[in-house]
Amino acid sequence: MVTMTNDCIQAQPWPKTYFPAETTFPTCIRETYDKGYIIGGWFEQNGYPYQSYLLKTTINGDMLWSKRLSLGTDYTSIGDVNQTFDNGFIISGTTAAYGSERHTFIMKLNACGEKEWCRIYTSDGPNWESWGFSVYPVPGGYIMGVQGYGTDPDKRIWLFRLDNNGETIWQKVLAQNDTSIWGEDAQQLYITKNYDFIVSGDCYYPDPNVPYLSWLHPLLLKNDSSGNSTWESPLLQFNGDTTFGQGVHSLTDNQGMIYTTGRRIYRAGTASPGDKPALFRTTASGSLVSCAVLAPEASVGETIPFSWLMDSTLVMGAGWGTLSDPKLGFFKTDKLGNILQTRILMFKIADISQQITTFDNKVVATVDHPLVGTAEKTTVFKVNSALEDDTLYNYPFVYDSLCPHAIPSNLILLDCIVVNVDEPFRQPERLAMRAWPNPASAIVHIDLPDYLITLLKTRSFNVSTLHQQWGTATLSIYNLDGKLMWQKDVKRQEKEIECTVEDWQNGLYMVKLTFAGVPVANIKVIVSH
Repeated sequence: MVTMTNDCIQAQPWPKTYFPAETTFPTCIRETYDKGYIIGGWFEQNGYPYQSYLLKTTINGDMLWSKRLSLGTDYTSIGDVNQTFDNGFIISGTTAAYGSERHTFIMKLNACGEKEWCRIYTSDGPNWESWGFSVYPVPGGYIMGVQGYGTDPDKRIWLFRLDNNGETIWQKVLAQNDTSIWGEDAQQLYITKNYDFIVSGDCYYPDPNVPYLSWLHPLLLKNDSSGNSTWESPLLQFNGDTTFGQGVHSLTDNQGMIYTTGRRIYRAGTASPGDKPALFRTTASGSLVSCAVLAPEASVGETIPFSWLMDSTLVMGAGWGTLSDPKLGFFKTDKLGNILQTRILMFKIADISQQITTFDNKVVATVDHPLVGTAEKTTVFKVNSALEDDTLYNYPFVYDSLCPHAIPSNLILLDCIVVNVDEPFRQPERLAMRAWPNPASAIVHIDLPDYLITLLKTRSFNVSTLHQQWGTATLSIYNLDGKLMWQKDVKRQEKEIECTVEDWQNGLYMVKLTFAGVPVANIKVIVSH
């Protein structure tokens, strides 16, 4: 193992520090199409966040422009930002722009950093707060992970599937199958190459020996591309020992193995109590197969974000040590968590909020720490595959080439469309199908529902998904003997369907609506001539 330190970080081309006169906290960083970087975070004023910022840099970390997101002095912070398929930006986070509670927002910007649309999600429930912790472009729209708190303790982690215009296609509440899971918190959403969704976080789970006691464990949740639960896996034990701790960030390899950073907690009374930075390795079905503790001597510590290098090694941002001797840096490991190299960036208490591997196999990470003065600052480190400070590029790159004009630094107002996440449930009539006249003699009119709820039943659990948009469903009518009398593929936009029944015998008929092969609504119709 090789260990390096950075004794004079301000003398190097990297790191870069932004907004040195203000207290700022970076939350996310991505590489953009022009090989620059987009960074999201928030400002603090008098101990409270009051505006988000979005910052664009060159490949060398020099600022090109910045945007502030706000609607005054509201509590607004960015949770994640990603580049979209049209090379704009999709942003999620939280804001108190509408009311005293913080609510999730999602915003789409074009390639010039101009707002195209924005949504804020509220709830009728008192004291319901939420924030968008991850957002990604997917074919036909976006997927967003939301962490919520409120009066319903069973609705804490959500997935929202949106179309390209920000309209909700479906919304899904996760961690609904294992009733022993409670107090679940999500940290990150990861998308596999098959567009399955893996959420990393933690939860409380009962002690098998003392059921009335619950302990904190890492948690992985996997859902398919339609939002249906594939499995839920609290990481409870490894080699017969209970794995107390938390999960933060997950990635997969080409064989489908899942790697999750976080911390393993050793309780008082063990040989070395405290929080240790750890790498959890699980199968594609969520079974824990290894847990590598990266700093067993630490009393505090956690691995936070991480990324692959081209040689299939891992680089993990981490903090570890003791309160009197803290360290922040990178661990470079193999897939089993064996340390190949360590880079200590600083001997300070700080956080690496997110990191990426660039197109040329470099690692870029956002850090908040008191680099200048005592207030926390947005700082970006960039190292090569050997964990050495990256050198500056001396040949030109063309930035923001998809925008026909220079992009200004300015304020983007959070004057968004407000969406109530409870709306489909507050209006049950929009989930129902209606037939009229009933009884019918010649023609029956069938009103289609606005929303569809599919219920998938397995031997282990039931999964329900709310579809706020749907393409084509099948409307069928059967007699009491089960004979199909009439069938038609219908679209949501049609709203009302007509069926001629004047040649049918008097009696009772069943009208069924199916979506993706699953029944979603049914009603009875009487034909009487």
